[in-house]
Amino acid sequence: MYLEKTCIYCGSPYVKKKYYSLKYWHKSKYCSVGCHNKACVGILRTSETKNCLICDKEIMVSLSQSKNGRGKYCSRKCAAIGKTGVSRLDMLGNNFGLNNIAWNKGIRICLNSGRTHIKKGNIPHNKGVVGVRKASKETKLKQSLAQKGENGSNWQGGKSFEGYPMKFDRWLREDIRDRDGRMCRECNSMEIDLVEKLQVHHIDYNKQNNDPGNLLSLCRSCHAKTNFNREDWITHFQFNSAYRIEAI
Repeated sequence: MYLEKTCIYCGSPYVKKKYYSLKYWHKSKYCSVGCHNKACVGILRTSETKNCLICDKEIMVSLSQSKNGRGKYCSRKCAAIGKTGVSRLDMLGNNFGLNNIAWNKGIRICLNSGRTHIKKGNIPHNKGVVGVRKASKETKLKQSLAQKGENGSNWQGGKSFEGYPMKFDRWLREDIRDRDGRMCRECNSMEIDLVEKLQVHHIDYNKQNNDPGNLLSLCRSCHAKTNFNREDWITHFQFNSAYRIEAI
């Protein structure tokens, strides 16, 4: 929705979009940035001309600086003379910099990297190596076979190959979701806010125990967390009163 307003500086009408909240619409007073700057030049851009106390050079100083006692000098050199009576160069003497020895004097620096050159006779550790070393297909296959089956660190005795009984069908899962109010029992995420349906989790990790008291609804993220530290999750769900659910 667009409403017509009048610029308070030039008096010309202009159209302004009306927001859902009127407090932003009422703040609009000018038709352009130019009118805003011209109207505020006497308020926001106030400055005065002063002369440097040392060299008498003309400088522009804002009123806030002048009010706070600043803006007396045109440069740091004049400020040093005004505060100490002598310039920094006179204070250090005419031999300033002659006795300073550079930290890298006598050391050859590589211009493209900034690192010092390796001493003659030393062999770089990465000589002959191009780019990052990548494992070959044979090495990747050996690593995969070393963690496969019973050799894997997360081996649970082959539980993932066990099938679900016929009682654990889609109707039972829908009943569990309805009982839990279509909400994740761990993070309280609503199913309507998720892209997918809630998953049904077995509290004791026994696929054959499909008692409704052993089932609860979890989102994909929370269900993935229960694959680790299973004993802690069993204790968490069984002994926490918030998860004790009556049978359907």
